[in-house]
Amino acid sequence: MPRPGGTDYFRIPETGGEPMRITQRGAVMAEVSWDGRSLLYGPEGQGPLFLMNLDGSDRQVDECGSARNLASSASAFYYVGCADGPEKPLCRLDPVSGKRERLGVITNVNLGMTASPDGKTILYARENAAGADLMLVEGFR
Repeated sequence: MPRPGGTDYFRIPETGGEPMRITQRGAVMAEVSWDGRSLLYGPEGQGPLFLMNLDGSDRQVDECGSARNLASSASAFYYVGCADGPEKPLCRLDPVSGKRERLGVITNVNLGMTASPDGKTILYARENAAGADLMLVEGFR
């Protein structure tokens, strides 16, 4: 929903009622955890990524990531970190401990990413001069 200076996410009860803003920092893209207890979000383009928990607490988890490329497995979030050039870090975030780790590097990442439930496979779109390829990363643990 548009707001002065950006966009935020809102929640509406299934029984109806007024929308309630759940993000306050601007959020163009977001990923909900599989258990519905947390939300990873960020602004348009590259910028800080935030983790919101079910209780409404909200904290910054990375200074710079791409909200255009967020995914979740049954136990973690995955996102593309910031870097100059076509090679970007692929990162894993444990929403419970807050631990982040760099899993590797992906090249020419485009919009969109998803993860298998067990977190062993990441699927993402890769841009090239002729358009975009769909890439599958397996067994990176």
